[in-house]
Amino acid sequence: MGQAGRDGEVVGLHHDDGTPPYDVRWSDTGRTTLFFPGPDAHVRHLGAEDSG
Repeated sequence: MGQAGRDGEVVGLHHDDGTPPYDVRWSDTGRTTLFFPGPDAHVRHLGAEDSG
């Protein structure tokens, strides 16, 4: 079975073009980790949606 979803905020980039990996602060723990998104990850750009 799959893992439960997690929410996090991208707080840092390692490449100028915005490709992974990302530094992500996780909402459930408050910790920041290096994140390599897999094929089932969803990255949403909330700022673009909110400015509509």
